[in-house]
Amino acid sequence: MKKLFSKRSGFTLVEVLVAFAVFAIMAAMVMQILRLAIDQRSSNNEFQDSLNKDEELYVKNGMDTDYDAANKNGSLTFDFSGSSGPSLSIDYELKSTDGSNSAEGLNYVVGDVDYTASGEKKPGSVDPGSSDSNGSQSSRNDTRLTGTRGINEITIANIFEDTSYSGGSDKHRYIFYLNVNGKDMADEDVRYAQIKMYFYSTEVDDEASKVEYTDDKGKTYTKKIYKKANVLEAGYVAGNPINAANYSPGNITSTRTGAYNVEKLTGNAVRIGTPFEGSGTKFLVANNIFFYVVTDQPISTSTASFGDNAKTKADKSSTYTAYPIYDDSGKVTTEVSPNIYGAFQYVKIYK
Repeated sequence: MKKLFSKRSGFTLVEVLVAFAVFAIMAAMVMQILRLAIDQRSSNNEFQDSLNKDEELYVKNGMDTDYDAANKNGSLTFDFSGSSGPSLSIDYELKSTDGSNSAEGLNYVVGDVDYTASGEKKPGSVDPGSSDSNGSQSSRNDTRLTGTRGINEITIANIFEDTSYSGGSDKHRYIFYLNVNGKDMADEDVRYAQIKMYFYSTEVDDEASKVEYTDDKGKTYTKKIYKKANVLEAGYVAGNPINAANYSPGNITSTRTGAYNVEKLTGNAVRIGTPFEGSGTKFLVANNIFFYVVTDQPISTSTASFGDNAKTKADKSSTYTAYPIYDDSGKVTTEVSPNIYGAFQYVKIYK
């Protein structure tokens, strides 16, 4: 009868060694993968801890509740450890050059200045003049012209509308001719020198003008606030068109025509600044600067339309110096803003 089973059983030594070798290789692979996973997890935990710390500091010392997500602006609060003085709060605006409100970085920061005397009420404050109504004037609706330190004068020589512009009934193109005197500007500030112009419509903003304020005598009033004229386009003008007589649409160019940059910012602002190159040359000093802006609303073409402290000259040009600070009654104080050159006092309408 044929045997169905062999008397031989188990594995040979070679088979056992091969199996151990395979298991050892697999174990080594698993350990390597496990080690990489542990390292990655550790790295992730460290990164998460760093993010948590940054977020905590950002919430504590950073963006406040007044942050406007639509316009990418707000304020930053810095509380310096060991300082006996109060924390520093400054307003900021994030730069967008394409009108999309994309955050491309800080475009302008103005230092902390006490504006409580002007009666300006910052969102969230209890009362104008209270300690939390301080803020950078660049965020105020009445600011028209700002600049970096070392600028002595900003002169707007002429503004006129390009009547030949055919961009549409809801678009307006204006030509600007100005120059900036920065004779006291330190060399290290030259390459960062800039001014910023804010544009406002000739129409009153009815909603903003309904906001009520209270003066130091407890009287309630509203402010006459004008609509912002948003900048749709900005660029260079060639040929030194000092007036409408020697200007033509052919002067409009995308090529930089002087030692300065012209840049459209978010909303109603344009920045004119040095091109961040070279050294030793004061690009913004005594230069004739020619540029154009296209706005979505008509603006005042008076050279004095960028502040009530304009000194008008015989040639109808207007020169602006550091803006004086007014008290709540409208009287000029001994203080001046370090960065604001042109602003308007609100027309207050008491109840």
